Amino acid sequence: MLRTVLDRSAADGERLNAADKLRESLLRRNAKLDELTANGAQPAPDARIKANWGTYQMPWGVHKGEMLADLDLSYLMRTRD
Repeated sequence: MLRTVLDRSAADGERLNAADKLRESLLRRNAKLDELTANGAQPAPDARIKANWGTYQMPWGVHKGEMLADLDLSYLMRTRD
C-alpha cells in the first residue's frame, strides 16, 4: 500500500484510497511511530538469503507432516506435476 501511496504515476484516487487503507491497517495493528521510523526500523532481510525448503513440512498427501528434506526427490517431483 505504501508503494501505491508514493507512486507518482498512480491516479490521485488510487493513491488516496491506498493511503486510507494503509492508515486503517496501521490503526488496527496499534502501530507506534517508532515502529515506522528509523528509530524502530528492523533491517531488511538480505535478498540473497533463500529459504531452506528442506526445513518445511509436507502439507498434504501420504507424507503429510514429514520434513521435505526427508522425502525422496522423485516423490516431490511427481507431486509437483
